[in-house]
Amino acid sequence: MGIGVGDEGKAKVAVYFVSSALKNIRPTFSVRMPVMVERYQGGSNAGHTIVIEGIQYKLNSIPCGVLHNLTYNLMGQKMFVNPREVMVEIKSLQAREIHISESNLGIAANAHVTLDYHILEDQIIFKSEKRTSTGSGIKQTAVDKQGRVGMRFVEFLDSQLMKEVLGARFPQGLPLPFGSFDEFVASYDQERNFLKDFVVQEHTARKIHGSQFWIGEGAQGALLDVDSGLYPGITSSNPLDVPNRPDTVVGVLKLYTSSVGEGRPFVAQIEPTLEKYLRDEWKEYGTKTGKPRDLGWADTVALRYAVEVGNVDALAGTCGDRLETVAKMGQKVKLVVAYEIAGKKYDQWDLSFHRRDTLYKVRPVFEEFEPWEKFVDPSGEKLTPNAQRYVDRIQELVGKKFMMLGTGPGQDEMLVYQDLFASK
Repeated sequence: MGIGVGDEGKAKVAVYFVSSALKNIRPTFSVRMPVMVERYQGGSNAGHTIVIEGIQYKLNSIPCGVLHNLTYNLMGQKMFVNPREVMVEIKSLQAREIHISESNLGIAANAHVTLDYHILEDQIIFKSEKRTSTGSGIKQTAVDKQGRVGMRFVEFLDSQLMKEVLGARFPQGLPLPFGSFDEFVASYDQERNFLKDFVVQEHTARKIHGSQFWIGEGAQGALLDVDSGLYPGITSSNPLDVPNRPDTVVGVLKLYTSSVGEGRPFVAQIEPTLEKYLRDEWKEYGTKTGKPRDLGWADTVALRYAVEVGNVDALAGTCGDRLETVAKMGQKVKLVVAYEIAGKKYDQWDLSFHRRDTLYKVRPVFEEFEPWEKFVDPSGEKLTPNAQRYVDRIQELVGKKFMMLGTGPGQDEMLVYQDLFASK
């Protein structure tokens, strides 16, 4: 689970967990996969970049476990499924010789589908506003779902039922430029035929697969949660709503903050000149949108809140190696340790922070740290002293320990302090 505003590097951590789980599975001769990886919310508005053995993969809806054998990958019922994009994503992975079939990928029957009219409405917002939407039709799909006029994936697979659902949703006919119901339904025939064998019941898939390990892969982050996040600048799902009662909830954070999005305060934002330089150096642009990300220092007030509301057990940190650039700039690394409003300091999340206007009034209280030219010492087995002091302070203020720290973009570039899977 991301415990920021998205863009934390969750996919890197999830792929590491998958790899670690597969090294610790017991021998099996069953067709049932011993490891399940489930994307449990969000949709194609997510962008997960993964590097395995030097090869980069970019995923939007498909769980990252498809990049490994002996995993079953479930797109859960709280996801929003765009049939056109999912088909393209599957085919593009298959073209790269990644095996994907109904034997290792399932789409929950109850997941709601994002259709062309959702995207058309969202694209208007995407093009007219700077960074408030990915243009993926997610908000519009969520509105239909909650308004009881949406369409489940299993209903989409039946062309006649799809037509009936559309008729109830649009009693006066489809909006322009979509033509008749028959034409619209027929325009999805290719996707319907391609995806029909992937439909599953979520609870049944969990009974069959993942007997040894279940790994939940979230999208976005805790501070974008529709209920607990920085409303109204949130996503349309619940990153905090982790299913299946896992033994351990791991909160993923960057050791700085980055986010694409507007309509919410950004207390920890880096001053503009340094922010622009770092954005270009780190190529901080959205995987899905290509839009520039806002950059900030790590914010322990917000992180501690996310840990508490998310019932997080341990932390996984990423991108500490990128902060080496700060030393090259002759700057110090900063950490937000408190908020100040009208002379009053807050080191914990306050009730008033749930008001949409309060956090815009915050003056961040920083601690400064000597930068590090290298995040990891020459042995590759521990942090350099300055980096360690910074990490220790985050642990102290957030109240949880790091079980792992990413030291570079690759899957295996990781310092691991606790192996979740070896003792299972």
